[in-house]
Amino acid sequence: MIFPYKLIDLTHTLHPHIPTWPGGCGFHHDVHIDYADCEGEDTFRVMNIRMHAGIGTHMDAPSHCIAGAKSIHDFDVNDLVMPCVVMDISHKCHERYSLCIQDVTEFERIHGKIAAGSCVFVKTGWSKFWHQQPTENRWQNLTDMTDNPPTIQTTENASQKLESHPPKEWPFLLESTAQNAQPSKYHNNHVFPSVSPGAAELLLDRGVNALGIDTLSPDRPEDGFPVHRLFLGADKIIIENVAHLDSMPPAGSFVMVLPMKIENGTEAPVRLAGLIPRKNVS
Repeated sequence: MIFPYKLIDLTHTLHPHIPTWPGGCGFHHDVHIDYADCEGEDTFRVMNIRMHAGIGTHMDAPSHCIAGAKSIHDFDVNDLVMPCVVMDISHKCHERYSLCIQDVTEFERIHGKIAAGSCVFVKTGWSKFWHQQPTENRWQNLTDMTDNPPTIQTTENASQKLESHPPKEWPFLLESTAQNAQPSKYHNNHVFPSVSPGAAELLLDRGVNALGIDTLSPDRPEDGFPVHRLFLGADKIIIENVAHLDSMPPAGSFVMVLPMKIENGTEAPVRLAGLIPRKNVS
Protein backbone atom coordinates (compact mmCIF):
# COMPACT_ATOMS: atom_id res chain seq x y z
CA MET A 1 0.00 0.00 0.00
CA ILE A 2 1.30 3.44 -0.95
CA PHE A 3 0.63 6.33 1.40
CA PRO A 4 -1.85 8.49 -0.54
CA TYR A 5 -0.15 11.80 0.28
CA LYS A 6 3.19 13.35 -0.55
CA LEU A 7 4.61 14.90 2.63
CA ILE A 8 6.18 18.38 2.52
CA ASP A 9 8.29 19.49 5.47
CA LEU A 10 7.25 23.06 6.25
CA THR A 11 9.61 23.31 9.23
CA HIS A 12 12.83 25.29 9.64
CA THR A 13 15.71 23.44 11.30
CA LEU A 14 16.56 24.71 14.79
CA HIS A 15 20.13 25.86 15.42
CA PRO A 16 21.77 28.68 17.40
CA HIS A 17 21.85 31.13 14.49
CA ILE A 18 18.21 31.17 13.42
CA PRO A 19 16.31 34.48 13.43
CA THR A 20 14.36 34.99 16.64
CA TRP A 21 11.86 37.55 17.85
CA PRO A 22 14.28 39.51 20.08
CA GLY A 23 17.10 39.06 17.61
CA GLY A 24 19.49 37.10 19.83
CA CYS A 25 20.20 33.42 20.13
CA GLY A 26 17.15 31.61 21.46
CA PHE A 27 18.31 28.03 20.93
CA HIS A 28 21.12 26.14 22.66
CA HIS A 29 21.86 22.46 22.00
CA ASP A 30 24.80 21.34 24.13
CA VAL A 31 26.55 18.07 24.92
CA HIS A 32 25.80 16.90 28.47
CA ILE A 33 27.52 13.51 28.27
CA ASP A 34 29.73 12.58 25.32
CA TYR A 35 30.83 9.21 23.96
CA ALA A 36 34.27 9.55 25.56
CA ASP A 37 32.68 10.06 28.98
CA CYS A 38 31.15 6.57 28.92
CA GLU A 39 32.75 3.39 30.18
CA GLY A 40 32.39 -0.01 28.57
CA GLU A 41 31.36 -0.90 25.04
CA ASP A 42 28.06 1.01 25.14
CA THR A 43 28.64 4.70 24.52
CA PHE A 44 26.12 7.50 24.25
CA ARG A 45 25.91 11.20 23.53
CA VAL A 46 23.32 12.95 25.70
CA MET A 47 22.25 16.48 24.76
CA ASN A 48 20.70 19.37 26.65
CA ILE A 49 18.32 21.85 25.02
CA ARG A 50 17.69 25.39 26.22
CA MET A 51 15.37 27.47 24.11
CA HIS A 52 12.50 29.88 23.83
CA ALA A 53 9.17 28.15 23.32
CA GLY A 54 8.35 30.52 20.47
CA ILE A 55 11.28 30.12 18.10
CA GLY A 56 11.69 28.53 14.72
CA THR A 57 8.55 27.16 13.13
CA HIS A 58 6.14 27.25 16.05
CA MET A 59 2.52 27.45 17.14
CA ASP A 60 0.87 30.14 19.26
CA ALA A 61 -1.97 28.84 21.42
CA PRO A 62 -4.82 31.15 22.47
CA SER A 63 -3.30 31.43 25.97
CA HIS A 64 -0.31 33.23 24.41
CA CYS A 65 -2.42 36.40 24.47
CA ILE A 66 -5.64 35.47 26.26
CA ALA A 67 -5.54 34.66 29.98
CA GLY A 68 -7.37 31.42 30.78
CA ALA A 69 -7.66 30.39 27.13
CA LYS A 70 -6.60 27.04 25.62
CA SER A 71 -2.97 26.04 25.96
CA ILE A 72 -0.85 23.76 23.79
CA HIS A 73 -1.76 20.57 25.65
CA ASP A 74 -5.49 21.29 25.33
CA PHE A 75 -5.53 20.66 21.56
CA ASP A 76 -6.55 17.22 20.39
CA VAL A 77 -4.21 16.03 17.66
CA ASN A 78 -7.24 15.48 15.37
CA ASP A 79 -7.97 19.19 15.57
CA LEU A 80 -4.47 19.97 14.30
CA VAL A 81 -4.94 18.23 10.94
CA MET A 82 -6.88 20.42 8.53
CA PRO A 83 -7.37 21.43 4.90
CA CYS A 84 -4.77 23.92 3.75
CA VAL A 85 -4.67 26.85 1.35
CA VAL A 86 -1.65 28.97 0.43
CA MET A 87 -2.14 32.61 -0.52
CA ASP A 88 0.89 33.68 -2.54
CA ILE A 89 1.42 37.44 -2.32
CA SER A 90 5.20 37.23 -2.77
CA HIS A 91 5.06 39.00 -6.13
CA LYS A 92 3.76 42.18 -4.51
CA CYS A 93 5.33 41.99 -1.06
CA HIS A 94 7.66 44.52 0.44
CA GLU A 95 8.69 44.90 4.08
CA ARG A 96 5.58 46.87 5.04
CA TYR A 97 3.06 45.04 2.88
CA SER A 98 0.09 43.50 4.66
CA LEU A 99 -2.26 40.86 3.29
CA CYS A 100 -5.47 42.77 2.61
CA ILE A 101 -9.13 41.94 2.05
CA GLN A 102 -8.67 42.29 -1.71
CA ASP A 103 -5.94 39.63 -1.64
CA VAL A 104 -8.33 37.21 0.05
CA THR A 105 -11.23 37.90 -2.29
CA GLU A 106 -8.97 37.64 -5.35
CA PHE A 107 -7.70 34.27 -4.10
CA GLU A 108 -11.28 33.07 -3.68
CA ARG A 109 -12.23 34.33 -7.14
CA ILE A 110 -9.59 32.04 -8.62
CA HIS A 111 -9.63 29.06 -6.25
CA GLY A 112 -13.08 29.15 -4.69
CA LYS A 113 -14.30 30.11 -1.26
CA ILE A 114 -12.04 29.10 1.63
CA ALA A 115 -13.59 26.16 3.45
CA ALA A 116 -14.43 26.38 7.14
CA GLY A 117 -11.89 24.59 9.31
CA SER A 118 -8.98 25.38 6.99
CA CYS A 119 -5.48 26.52 7.75
CA VAL A 120 -4.52 29.55 5.67
CA PHE A 121 -0.84 30.07 4.95
CA VAL A 122 0.32 33.48 3.76
CA LYS A 123 3.32 33.14 1.46
CA THR A 124 5.12 36.48 1.47
CA GLY A 125 8.43 35.14 0.16
CA TRP A 126 10.20 36.52 3.23
CA SER A 127 11.56 33.06 4.09
CA LYS A 128 14.25 33.62 1.44
CA PHE A 129 16.01 35.73 4.09
CA TRP A 130 15.86 33.01 6.77
CA HIS A 131 19.47 31.86 6.34
CA GLN A 132 20.94 35.36 6.13
CA GLN A 133 23.12 35.91 9.18
CA PRO A 134 23.19 39.14 11.22
CA THR A 135 26.23 41.33 10.65
CA GLU A 136 28.31 43.02 13.34
CA ASN A 137 25.88 41.98 16.03
CA ARG A 138 26.89 41.01 19.54
CA TRP A 139 24.36 38.86 21.41
CA GLN A 140 23.92 38.81 25.15
CA ASN A 141 22.64 35.82 27.09
CA LEU A 142 20.42 36.29 30.11
CA THR A 143 23.10 34.65 32.27
CA ASP A 144 25.48 37.48 31.34
CA MET A 145 23.03 40.30 32.01
CA THR A 146 23.51 42.83 34.77
CA ASP A 147 20.75 44.46 36.77
CA ASN A 148 20.30 46.85 33.83
CA PRO A 149 19.60 44.54 30.87
CA PRO A 150 19.63 45.93 27.33
CA THR A 151 16.43 46.68 25.48
CA ILE A 152 15.36 46.17 21.90
CA GLN A 153 16.27 49.29 19.94
CA THR A 154 13.35 50.34 17.77
CA THR A 155 10.97 53.23 17.39
CA GLU A 156 9.37 54.66 20.52
CA ASN A 157 5.90 53.61 19.37
CA ALA A 158 7.03 50.06 18.58
CA SER A 159 8.90 49.78 21.88
CA GLN A 160 5.75 50.65 23.79
CA LYS A 161 3.79 48.02 21.90
CA LEU A 162 6.52 45.41 22.37
CA GLU A 163 6.08 45.83 26.12
CA SER A 164 2.55 44.47 25.75
CA HIS A 165 3.88 41.33 24.01
CA PRO A 166 6.69 40.16 26.29
CA PRO A 167 6.73 36.33 25.89
CA LYS A 168 9.11 36.46 22.92
CA GLU A 169 11.42 39.13 24.37
CA TRP A 170 13.16 37.07 27.03
CA PRO A 171 15.60 35.65 27.98
CA PHE A 172 17.76 36.81 25.10
CA LEU A 173 17.77 40.43 23.94
CA LEU A 174 19.49 42.30 21.16
CA GLU A 175 22.30 44.52 22.38
CA SER A 176 22.33 48.17 21.47
CA THR A 177 22.15 48.83 17.75
CA ALA A 178 24.14 51.97 18.42
CA GLN A 179 27.25 49.77 17.93
CA ASN A 180 26.59 49.44 14.17
CA ALA A 181 24.62 46.26 14.75
CA GLN A 182 22.59 45.11 11.78
CA PRO A 183 20.01 42.36 12.36
CA SER A 184 19.32 39.83 9.67
CA LYS A 185 17.02 40.88 6.85
CA TYR A 186 14.49 38.32 8.10
CA HIS A 187 14.33 40.07 11.49
CA ASN A 188 14.78 43.54 9.97
CA ASN A 189 14.11 45.36 13.27
CA HIS A 190 10.62 43.82 13.29
CA VAL A 191 9.69 45.27 9.91
CA PHE A 192 8.38 42.49 7.65
CA PRO A 193 5.26 41.57 5.64
CA SER A 194 2.21 40.93 7.78
CA VAL A 195 -1.58 40.48 7.77
CA SER A 196 -4.07 43.31 8.04
CA PRO A 197 -6.80 43.19 10.70
CA GLY A 198 -9.43 43.39 7.95
CA ALA A 199 -8.05 40.32 6.19
CA ALA A 200 -7.83 38.48 9.52
CA GLU A 201 -11.47 39.29 10.29
CA LEU A 202 -12.55 38.05 6.85
CA LEU A 203 -10.67 34.77 7.35
CA LEU A 204 -12.35 34.32 10.72
CA ASP A 205 -15.71 34.97 9.04
CA ARG A 206 -14.84 32.09 6.70
CA GLY A 207 -14.38 29.83 9.73
CA VAL A 208 -10.62 29.41 9.36
CA ASN A 209 -9.02 27.47 12.24
CA ALA A 210 -5.38 28.45 11.78
CA LEU A 211 -3.31 31.23 10.24
CA GLY A 212 0.31 30.68 9.23
CA ILE A 213 2.93 32.96 7.72
CA ASP A 214 6.56 32.77 6.56
CA THR A 215 7.67 35.70 8.74
CA LEU A 216 8.28 36.17 12.46
CA SER A 217 4.65 37.17 12.99
CA PRO A 218 1.41 38.08 11.20
CA ASP A 219 1.69 41.38 13.11
CA ARG A 220 4.33 44.09 12.81
CA PRO A 221 5.01 45.53 16.28
CA GLU A 222 4.76 49.08 14.97
CA ASP A 223 1.09 48.32 14.24
CA GLY A 224 0.39 46.52 17.52
CA PHE A 225 -0.81 42.91 17.63
CA PRO A 226 -4.42 42.99 16.36
CA VAL A 227 -4.15 39.74 14.38
CA HIS A 228 -2.95 37.89 17.47
CA ARG A 229 -5.85 39.30 19.46
CA LEU A 230 -8.36 38.43 16.75
CA PHE A 231 -7.24 34.86 16.04
CA LEU A 232 -6.20 33.80 19.52
CA GLY A 233 -9.22 35.58 20.98
CA ALA A 234 -11.38 33.42 18.72
CA ASP A 235 -9.74 30.24 20.09
CA LYS A 236 -7.77 29.70 16.87
CA ILE A 237 -4.04 29.14 16.41
CA ILE A 238 -1.21 31.03 14.72
CA ILE A 239 1.81 29.39 13.07
CA GLU A 240 4.90 31.51 12.53
CA ASN A 241 8.14 31.06 10.55
CA VAL A 242 6.65 28.59 8.08
CA ALA A 243 9.14 27.12 5.60
CA HIS A 244 9.00 25.79 2.02
CA LEU A 245 5.61 27.15 1.01
CA ASP A 246 6.92 27.12 -2.57
CA SER A 247 6.32 23.36 -2.48
CA MET A 248 2.64 23.66 -1.58
CA PRO A 249 -0.28 24.15 -4.01
CA PRO A 250 -2.73 27.04 -3.56
CA ALA A 251 -5.55 24.66 -2.59
CA GLY A 252 -6.39 20.98 -2.24
CA SER A 253 -3.77 19.99 0.32
CA PHE A 254 -3.79 19.33 4.06
CA VAL A 255 -1.50 20.25 6.92
CA MET A 256 -0.51 18.55 10.18
CA VAL A 257 0.52 20.87 13.00
CA LEU A 258 2.41 18.75 15.53
CA PRO A 259 3.64 20.78 18.53
CA MET A 260 5.62 19.56 21.49
CA LYS A 261 2.84 18.70 23.94
CA ILE A 262 3.70 21.09 26.75
CA GLU A 263 1.34 21.40 29.70
CA ASN A 264 0.07 24.97 29.98
CA GLY A 265 2.28 25.94 27.05
CA THR A 266 1.42 29.19 25.35
CA GLU A 267 3.79 28.50 22.44
CA ALA A 268 5.60 25.41 21.20
CA PRO A 269 7.94 24.40 18.37
CA VAL A 270 6.13 22.29 15.79
CA ARG A 271 7.00 19.78 13.12
CA LEU A 272 4.80 21.17 10.39
CA ALA A 273 3.95 18.84 7.50
CA GLY A 274 1.97 19.52 4.35
CA LEU A 275 0.10 16.65 2.71
CA ILE A 276 -0.49 16.78 -1.03
CA PRO A 277 -2.78 14.04 -2.43
CA ARG A 278 -1.03 11.65 -4.79
CA LYS A 279 -2.70 10.94 -8.10
CA ASN A 280 -3.73 7.46 -9.19
CA VAL A 281 -2.91 5.80 -5.88
CA SER A 282 -4.71 2.54 -5.10
